[in-house]
Amino acid sequence: FKKIVMGIMQRMTVNLLSDSYVLPHRMVVKARPDVALETMIAIKSPLPIGLLEIEVCEAKNLLALDVRPFGGSSSDPYVKIGIGEGEIKTTTVNKTTSPKWTDGPDYLPVYNLAQVVKVSVYDADVMSSDFIGHMNLFTVYALWQEMQSDCEPDGGKWFRLEGKDKNGEVVDAGQLKLKVRFMTQGGISRDEAEWDNANMA
Repeated sequence: FKKIVMGIMQRMTVNLLSDSYVLPHRMVVKARPDVALETMIAIKSPLPIGLLEIEVCEAKNLLALDVRPFGGSSSDPYVKIGIGEGEIKTTTVNKTTSPKWTDGPDYLPVYNLAQVVKVSVYDADVMSSDFIGHMNLFTVYALWQEMQSDCEPDGGKWFRLEGKDKNGEVVDAGQLKLKVRFMTQGGISRDEAEWDNANMA
């Protein structure tokens, strides 16, 4: 009887842990025996269709979230950019609301042109970081399209940032200048990108 009870308890524990901690839940489907090895590898570990090259250049008129002891206010801004599970982060520029970064370009893998690009600016503090503002959400394709016009001579473009005041109201949080380029191994044309965006959303 003791062995039976222990067996039931063990099965209940395993099921509980599986339901609570194994993510994401998946329905297992047995693959056909004639599926090529290359196909199986692609399903389990898909390769990115390209890379999004992003360079954070500068910002201006950011919200000042730090009150200085001897008067005045400022921020210690840095930028975080994410696509899916991928994320990049700039260095922190201290005591300014108009920072300039010299980090150079960084890269995020893209698996689908309909993936959302999240760009947010934070104020670095000793214990934590405070949210300054974020760009409107773009898909990879929409952001790539946005960079096709109205860029400055150096290839950068200014984007508006939205933040929130103490009452939770949306406010203008400044502007952020980015350089963005989408790269694939064989190159990509505007027509191909439009087709992929329509069919992969």
